[in-house]
Amino acid sequence: MANIVHLRTRKYYKPRHTSRESDFKTLFTFEEQNVMWLADHFLGADLETRGAALSPVQKVFLRYCANPEFQSGIADELGCTQPTVSRIYHEVLEQLVQPVGEWIRFPNTENQIMQAKEKWLTRFHFPTAIEVIYCMYIRILKPAQFGDEYIHRKGFSSINVQATCDQNCVITSRDASWPGSVHDSRIWKNSAVCEVMNRTRNTILLGDSGYGIMSCLMTPYSNPLQEYQIAFRLLKSERVVIEHIFGQLKRRFPILKYGCRVKFTSIPKVIIVSLHLLLYLSKAFPCKEKVEIINTNCSKTFYFYLLLLPFT
Repeated sequence: MANIVHLRTRKYYKPRHTSRESDFKTLFTFEEQNVMWLADHFLGADLETRGAALSPVQKVFLRYCANPEFQSGIADELGCTQPTVSRIYHEVLEQLVQPVGEWIRFPNTENQIMQAKEKWLTRFHFPTAIEVIYCMYIRILKPAQFGDEYIHRKGFSSINVQATCDQNCVITSRDASWPGSVHDSRIWKNSAVCEVMNRTRNTILLGDSGYGIMSCLMTPYSNPLQEYQIAFRLLKSERVVIEHIFGQLKRRFPILKYGCRVKFTSIPKVIIVSLHLLLYLSKAFPCKEKVEIINTNCSKTFYFYLLLLPFT
């Protein structure tokens, strides 16, 4: 009986497509030096030795975040297979989510809060404020379990993400664990930031009309008539800072704007890592865009109202 020899199928490597240096930021949403820094700092040395292994720059999952199409299209563009794109994406995601707690921190000590007040007043005019708070909807695919809870008032499935930031556009806290149907005020009242603010005297966050007014949270008047109410126009202008951050976040990571088509359990990690990467940029390149401040002559009545607020 003749011996049957099974010939090994010849390994085939897809051709790698190169792009112009001028197109790098368009493809990866970051400059090449920033991507190299992220790869070296968070991913470490590339131990892969196979002939067609991806380089650290190609490993960074920003390409998929910048162009949230099907992974097969990204694979064809980068010259690899769809399973490779999926594996690398989740591998990098896990690496980037680990140091988030070291970067995103809310001031929780008396000294840190006093410093936050001083820094806020160096750029803005609202007294006793330290930061601003805001909620943003991230579009997702409807989950198979409890899917109706994720449909919010605009009719699509989403996750309601709460975040706070300081005067330099630096994210200091985030919570991406609530369905889109949950109201902003409920997320706030159940957050760790609320616990910190409730035990802090004469300190406030600035929020929009989606929140209820509290001794530690100031919201604008819907129809200001009195002098001290009109002075609250400061609040609206200073709150633009965090709206600017969320707008920048969705521009840099369209996967958060047009729909996060990844495994449901990975969606909070995608959101947190996107904020993390944006935080790195904000620390390396502080926000230099002008935020319009409305100069109003706040009367003594307005400041007296603020002093009484913690006791109401």
